[in-house]
Amino acid sequence: MDGKNLIRISILLCIFLINIVNAESVNYITLENKFNARMEITDLYVVDLDNDGSKEIIATSYDSKVYLLDSNVNKIWQFDAKAYVYSTNAIDLENDGQLEIVAGSSRIHILDFNRTVVGKFPKSDPVKKIIVGDFDLDGSDDIMASTGRIRKHTIYIFNNKFEILWQKSIRGEFPWGIAMEDLDNDGKNEVIIGGSEVLIYDADKNMVWSFKPDGAIGDLIVDDIDNDGKKEVLVGSYPNLYVLTNDGKIKWEYKTKAKVESIYVTDLEHDGKKEIIIGSDMAYLFDDEGNLLWNFETIDDVNSVHSGDLNWDEIEEIAVGSKHIYILGKDGSLQWEYEPYRAVGKLLITDVDNDGRNDLVVGAFDHNVYLFKAREIYIREMQSYSLYKEAEELYNEGNYLDARSKIEEAIGIKDTLGVGKCKEDGEKCDSLLQKINEKIPSTTTTTTLPITQITTTTSMEETTTTTLSKGDSTGFIIPAVIFLILLVAAIFYLIRKR
Repeated sequence: MDGKNLIRISILLCIFLINIVNAESVNYITLENKFNARMEITDLYVVDLDNDGSKEIIATSYDSKVYLLDSNVNKIWQFDAKAYVYSTNAIDLENDGQLEIVAGSSRIHILDFNRTVVGKFPKSDPVKKIIVGDFDLDGSDDIMASTGRIRKHTIYIFNNKFEILWQKSIRGEFPWGIAMEDLDNDGKNEVIIGGSEVLIYDADKNMVWSFKPDGAIGDLIVDDIDNDGKKEVLVGSYPNLYVLTNDGKIKWEYKTKAKVESIYVTDLEHDGKKEIIIGSDMAYLFDDEGNLLWNFETIDDVNSVHSGDLNWDEIEEIAVGSKHIYILGKDGSLQWEYEPYRAVGKLLITDVDNDGRNDLVVGAFDHNVYLFKAREIYIREMQSYSLYKEAEELYNEGNYLDARSKIEEAIGIKDTLGVGKCKEDGEKCDSLLQKINEKIPSTTTTTTLPITQITTTTSMEETTTTTLSKGDSTGFIIPAVIFLILLVAAIFYLIRKR
């Protein structure tokens, strides 16, 4: 290898390492653990099966297995269904407060927490979609299953005694969209089916109405998106999102550039106004009137979307599963990104271990179930800037007691974790606290803790092992760059001397 090539390689290595450090410094979510099945993960369901206060993860796979994982995605057991397993859910079969697992394969299997088969239905076409609800409104859970092969499909609804309550065969595209909801507010559930078209039946299998979209349906949900007491049917097809009224009329629609594979309705800011998230050729966010708030371009088509508060600011983040995993802010800004070996099939934001903080659970086509957790040190750092700003605003408004509470919390983050606004600009924080205290009469009593007593739930181990956040990464980057420059210079000197 000649000197010029060696120098080029050294420079590229320098740039590569700097980029790694910079990329790592902004990550506030970390991979906690992962579980590997032998084939693609087809479905996920997260629920506390044994009522111990910590949730379990049910994962299904093309390796014919149902996996029960604990809250850290360690395997508790696996069940061999003897055929591909496509879908899963949970049901309180005996109305005793104890949930059982429902798994869809070449038949429906029902398993208790100890892996005992407590029910199974006769063999059928592949059971690719399962939902659970009270169809006949008798107070007990029922199972709705979508089964089928090429262009011939059957929808079943079973009660907890494994009796068929409702059954209908349809033709066309596979009915990925199924629901049982009371659309007309008459106290009886309708059956909603979305395959090649949207079909609405009453409990006696009479057609209520139908709707023909432009293409095959990828997802379908029912929700009262505008809180007017009337439910809408949201239909994701190729290549449109349709929002239909409860009698089948188009309320609004939006054209994308691929099939809409995933729809999720939420209230991101908890302000009483719902938003609609969809995954198609990219991720989109709409308000309840159909106005596009933003779209976010992904590397590949989006298979799954979900939302939940990951950084403890009481505003939900949006999770997008494509070739990469993306976490977006409510304004569509990219907050975090991760690339699994293959694309994401399904993701969920939920508090798996019931510690009061949401986690991210992902099932991917690379055979893995991933568990991600938020880094407290980073999030507390980001919170400190908000706390300082709030303290300033409250001070200017004359609300001195609340202002003092905010600034003391920001200072406490600096004292306990060594990061944040008051670490970077301690004089400003101390000055603001002093100004606030001067405005509070000496006779005023408060329960605010002294700064030295402010604690955080972050353990010493977490504080010392967490990767660098924005506030403390610079101290590592500068020495690393200097070292690499010196290394390149030394190599160049040795080559010239030679």
